[in-house]
Amino acid sequence: MDELNLLNRVFSHKTLSELLSNGESEILEQATKRYLGTDDLDSQEKFAQLYSILSKHYRNEYFYKNTLVNKVLLGKHSLNTTTALSEIWLNRSKADLILLNRQAVVYEIKTELDNLERLEGQLSDYYQVFDRVMIITDESHLEKVLERYQGSSVGISIISKRNTIRCLQEAKQNSNYLEHRSMYKILRKEERRRVLERFYPELPQVDQFAEFECYYELFAKIPCESLNQQLIVELKKRDQKVIQNQSEFSKVPTELKALLYFKPLKKEEYVKLAAVMKEG
Repeated sequence: MDELNLLNRVFSHKTLSELLSNGESEILEQATKRYLGTDDLDSQEKFAQLYSILSKHYRNEYFYKNTLVNKVLLGKHSLNTTTALSEIWLNRSKADLILLNRQAVVYEIKTELDNLERLEGQLSDYYQVFDRVMIITDESHLEKVLERYQGSSVGISIISKRNTIRCLQEAKQNSNYLEHRSMYKILRKEERRRVLERFYPELPQVDQFAEFECYYELFAKIPCESLNQQLIVELKKRDQKVIQNQSEFSKVPTELKALLYFKPLKKEEYVKLAAVMKEG
């Protein structure tokens, strides 16, 4: 098991599930012995010290995503005004993170462990669904990213060696590539219906087999910019569990915020986790 893989597995839902079920995690203990050389720590201290190692030596996608959740979603915005979605397919590309408030910004993460080979295609896929896209990357990729996208509508940010987010170019609105079919496909059945009901006084009654294409014909007649705003309205309604348990979520350690934002616990599970984290 290589070192990065071990640290990846520490910051996973499986590890948290083991802690909740058994009060301990084999992966957490393995990593503690390998990196910290002591077992005289409670679980919260283990996560904190292992995350510190991750942040200094193995800044992976989880680290980037967790930094965005802490510094942008929770630091700049709030749970009441902004919703984050992760791992959402937009055409042939899976968006790392989408932040939705009055506007939507798709974040494409390129860590120092990644290459830039697929970047052009990913941005193209995102711009067919949303009108603002931000690349967030490491200083090692900055020169190439600036060479390609400086002066364009694509936003460019880096996570510095001090783990701060520095924006070099704001994401500008670009509606030129919005595409009806791409927007339609990411909506769920009830979301599509609600969007259409805002533009049409009555929808045709069709069977479930004909509905997809019939409703798309109506959808395709609405201007893309108007649909984009309705997309944001509907997607912000997804996954409200964190908002329902804000008090409990606020007590989650910084190192685990992204894990528990995108897969929230039940109220009683938060209480149990808080207790387990204080145990060795």
